[in-house]
Amino acid sequence: MNVRLTKQSIEWLRDHRIFFENRTGTFRLRPGDGLSFDRTVEVEPYCGFLNGRTICKMGSFSYSYSAMVPGMHVGRYCSIAGGMTVPKPRHPVESLSTSSFMYDSQFSIIRSCIEDSGKQYERFYPNPQKALPIIGNDVWLGAGVAIMPGVTIGDGAVVAAHSVVVKDVPSYAIVGGNPAKIIRYRFSEALIRDLLATRWWDYRFVELLGPDQSNPEEVIDMIRKGVDMDGKALEPYRPQPIRLRDMPFEPA
Repeated sequence: MNVRLTKQSIEWLRDHRIFFENRTGTFRLRPGDGLSFDRTVEVEPYCGFLNGRTICKMGSFSYSYSAMVPGMHVGRYCSIAGGMTVPKPRHPVESLSTSSFMYDSQFSIIRSCIEDSGKQYERFYPNPQKALPIIGNDVWLGAGVAIMPGVTIGDGAVVAAHSVVVKDVPSYAIVGGNPAKIIRYRFSEALIRDLLATRWWDYRFVELLGPDQSNPEEVIDMIRKGVDMDGKALEPYRPQPIRLRDMPFEPA
C-alpha cells in the first residue's frame, strides 16, 4: 500500500510508539509525505524506521537507519546501520540471456521495443525469486551490508560493515567479508545454547533489572527462576501487534 500521511497519521504513529525520529529526536516525516507497506504488515511497539519511507514487519526495540524493503521480517532488539541493501531481482543465468526481455513483460524498455517492432511478442519465461531475508532477534548489521534474498540471519548474530551475506548466518556468529564468513562466535557453545533456550528477547529489558546485564549467565539464571527483582512472576512481553492498515491516512 502507498499512502499519504496526515496530521492524524503522525499522531497515530507516535501514540503506537512507532518511531521515525532522527538522532536529535525530531520526527522526520510531515503531513503529505508518502509511506508504503504491505497491507498485512504488523509491527510491535517501540520500533524505529529511521530512514526511508517503507515499513516492514519489525519487533520491539529494533531500529534501522537503512531504508527497509517491503516483506522483510526483523525480530526484536535489532540494530541496523545505514546502507543495507537486498539485491534483486535474480536474473536467469541458465537461459539464453540474463536480460530482462527473457522474463519482464512490464519493463518499459522491453515493452516499447515490442510495440515499435509491430510484432506479437509474448515469449517470457518464469524467473522465480527467493524469499526476502529474515533477520532474527538481537542482530547487529553494520553499515553497507548486502544481504542476499533467501538468507536467514540467526539470533544474536553480528554482520561486519560492508559484508555480503550469501548464506544463512548461525545464531551468535560474527561474520564479515565478501562473501561473509564466520570470524568467531560471541559466546561459548554452552552459553549460546542457554541463551537460545531462555529466549531473553521475549522480555522487556526493563523487566530484566536486577542481574548484571553485562553477564548473560546472570540474566539466564533470572529467567529460569521466572521471578523479577521485585519477587513478581517474570512474564514475557506480548504486546498487541500493530496493523499499519488501521492507521488514518489519505490515498497516495
